[in-house]
Amino acid sequence: MAKMSPTRDAAPPDASEPLRDGLVGFERRARELSATNVATIAGCSALALLLFWPTDLLVVGADRQGLIRFACYRLLAVGCCVLLAWLVARVPVVRRSPAAALSVGAFAATALTLISLGPYAALDRGWMDLGYLLPLATCALLVPLGRRVMITAGLSAGGIGLYVALNPEVIGREFAWVNLLVAGLAVGLSVYLGHTLTRLLERTHASAQALEATNRGLEARITRRQAELRAGYYDIVGTREDERLRLARELHDATGQVLTGLRLGIGLLRREVDTGPSAARLARLDAMLDELFTAIHEIVRDLRPSGLDDLGLLPALAGLAASTPASVRLTIDGERWDPSLASLERAGPCAGLSSAARIGLYRIAQASLGLFVRFESTAGLAIELDTMGAGLAVRVTAEGVLPDPQSESRDGILVSDELAEIIERARMLGARVELRREAPAAIAVEAPLPPREPSA
Repeated sequence: MAKMSPTRDAAPPDASEPLRDGLVGFERRARELSATNVATIAGCSALALLLFWPTDLLVVGADRQGLIRFACYRLLAVGCCVLLAWLVARVPVVRRSPAAALSVGAFAATALTLISLGPYAALDRGWMDLGYLLPLATCALLVPLGRRVMITAGLSAGGIGLYVALNPEVIGREFAWVNLLVAGLAVGLSVYLGHTLTRLLERTHASAQALEATNRGLEARITRRQAELRAGYYDIVGTREDERLRLARELHDATGQVLTGLRLGIGLLRREVDTGPSAARLARLDAMLDELFTAIHEIVRDLRPSGLDDLGLLPALAGLAASTPASVRLTIDGERWDPSLASLERAGPCAGLSSAARIGLYRIAQASLGLFVRFESTAGLAIELDTMGAGLAVRVTAEGVLPDPQSESRDGILVSDELAEIIERARMLGARVELRREAPAAIAVEAPLPPREPSA
């Protein structure tokens, strides 16, 4: 019999290791998030360009040539944004480099805007100040601080360079330094916001990884504890069955000869004393002896029915059904069992069962019957054995309902305790338990054929 060995709790995982693993794993996750963010920003930009198309009338009024240029600018910019969103979302090579995709897309959109607008790009209008918001697009990238500074500054410098190259006269403007100052502030704000967001997501990801690692450790510890408890329970069950067998044999052997000799002696005395008060007393003693024989027989059968080891599972179940204080049918594959068919145990569904399997299935049927009898749900009681593919099904059914798990019998036993015993017995055999509480109630156990030996 396997014994439990004390084990020491595993040391809790070092918190720094999950954090390091989380930071390393965050790079791949950050790349995916960055690509998704870039595709989202590109799609939203295309939608915004279409929605704000009517505002061009506020810029150029009724100028037909200006409206045409603005229409070309919007269509080209929308096409560029849609293409960028599609490439980042669908093309793996582009998706793996979201920073490069954003930079190329932003430069392309800026160049198309300046070229398509032509002289209208140099209009001293407030709408051109929206170009200062271009660096904010880099907030979508979850990259280290150094790369962020380079990408944001390069994006802003590239946009300014394109604008100056196509409109060199802006260099001589009186307040050109103000535009450069605002552009620098926009770059700084973009770097700060993007870096703060990246750090926040980085720490959140690392904390989630550390929490997941801790949960895995706790789950492993719980699983190990459950295995140890189950192993201990199996040891107790095995020891209890061995002790029951020993007690049953000792009780049978120790009392059998004494009670038999006593009966013979009483029988001889009754022959010598045919009438009178002594004869009546001897008759009462004989009747009490019969009751004692019956009581000892029931105790021995409850401890360990002799037929279970000598004849097999089916005769033992038949004896259990006969001893139950209610009418119980015993069927095998839908047919009532005939005790005269001695070969059925060898050729039927119970062929090849190990001793542990026979004991386990018998105890399950015994506990199930006892549960129905204890709560007086005995109408139509039956024990059914059926072969189901590669399994053996043992069912105890009744026409009534199965009691509520929290209910308590008259002798103070909870239904949940009885069910827990049945479930653990089934688990020892690798079996599956199904309970049906509604009428007709059933407790069914499906075990593999042959059921495996209990193991810790």
